Amino acid sequence: MKNLRQWNLTDQQWVDRMRTRWEIAKSVGVERHCTMWVDYCAQQKYSRDYDNLTLVEQKEIHDEAEERYVAYLIVIYSGAQHENL
Repeated sequence: MKNLRQWNLTDQQWVDRMRTRWEIAKSVGVERHCTMWVDYCAQQKYSRDYDNLTLVEQKEIHDEAEERYVAYLIVIYSGAQHENL
């Protein structure tokens, strides 16, 4: 995914393309897990470290951290018009 650029796609086309590629990657087993992101989300939501959450809470936090990662990729690899973000 990191070799993508927005180029001349509209913002909506870009988001759709990135989400489609992300869903394809997930469907074949690609997973992104960053301990810093899950710990941050766990602290924000539950005021506890990720490792101290229940399995249900960990799944919820994992999904939230993944969503934040996708949003990060969309912004970082978008067009030059978004450089100030």
